[in-house]
Amino acid sequence: MPRVHNPERTTIGILLPIASFGGVEKVAYAFAKVLKDNGYELHLFIFGEPTYRGVPDAEGVFESINFLAAEYNLWGGPHVYQGHEILLGSDPEAQSDLILGLLCGLDVIVNCQVAPANAVLAELRRRGAKIVGYWHVMDKNNVRRDVGHPYIALAFEHVYHLMLTCSESLCFWLHSMGVPQQKLMHIPNAPSYSLAPQAVEEICAQRKGRIRKALSVIFLGRFDRQKGIERIHDAVRESFHRQLPIKWRIIGSEVIESGLQISWSARFEAIGVKVEEPLYDSDLITRAISEADIMILPSRWEGAPLSIIDAQRLGCVPVVTDVGAVGELIDDEVDGVLISEGSDKAVAEQLIHVLMELVDDPSKLSALSSAACTRVSEISWSSSVSSFVEVMQKWFPGPDD
Repeated sequence: MPRVHNPERTTIGILLPIASFGGVEKVAYAFAKVLKDNGYELHLFIFGEPTYRGVPDAEGVFESINFLAAEYNLWGGPHVYQGHEILLGSDPEAQSDLILGLLCGLDVIVNCQVAPANAVLAELRRRGAKIVGYWHVMDKNNVRRDVGHPYIALAFEHVYHLMLTCSESLCFWLHSMGVPQQKLMHIPNAPSYSLAPQAVEEICAQRKGRIRKALSVIFLGRFDRQKGIERIHDAVRESFHRQLPIKWRIIGSEVIESGLQISWSARFEAIGVKVEEPLYDSDLITRAISEADIMILPSRWEGAPLSIIDAQRLGCVPVVTDVGAVGELIDDEVDGVLISEGSDKAVAEQLIHVLMELVDDPSKLSALSSAACTRVSEISWSSSVSSFVEVMQKWFPGPDD
């Protein structure tokens, strides 16, 4: 039977493949918090590993946290669309009845990159739910072909009332592939965790008087192909070879990739850099970024990384490859530095060149740092999500509207 909306409460379900500390989850939590602050009732649904690794900013946001807790593949299916394996609602692997039972009480469903859930969303729409997708990144395969969730979204475009993206470039791509402009909405990313404005001001102010014997450079992230871990290793090794006054700090988690016989942690330690465990506590992340002058991110592909915004907020200058929507977050040579994507050797050489330039020109580093602080002081999640809140008010007007 069609659902009947309860005017006293509008329920929104956030679907996630996993609930760890990744960028997709942090964006989902921040997005949900703004909706919670605007009077909506939020519920979280986790389709993969039945574990919720919460963050302080998400405390009290969700009325319920729900686990599918069944054997459920987060990728693949017996059908193919533009080179991507997908599920349809009639496929047993879609577990349609189970998922319909889990989600059918919601007014709005926001699918944050749970690919197989697309198979069931059409039936939920027929039953009266508003269906929203939230896409973040275009991935690349081993031959540098674009792949990933945006392609799968095209196969189910007819199901969605609205498609959200973290970048203007992804909005443009979806529109160029036939998605109506009326269905697309850009939700600009903001910092991944809250921090008191006074604390931000103090950290940015302290940088101006800092006396540096060496340039402090940090990497925070996964040790994998996407993040360009090989390029980081090459740059670190070359900086030692040239005896540059650079202090490296490599923080992150090891990703075991096929063909890798020696871990990246061991490789870095072999050239004199001790790798540190990932940081999940916001105070520790703030301290690490505050102590660094430069954050590097020589990725092969990206969306709109939260790590760049987190670094800029505290005056840590991002030096990153110009891929994905990175160019939307950085005004080159103003509040960060963009380097051209290319071969691993070329990227590592560019990285060293930029670092040498900043070592030799402290005034440029200071100017970049100040501009980065200013840029992020002008953005917030409440502002970014306001356009979606307006849509919600049109979908579910209050008694006085």
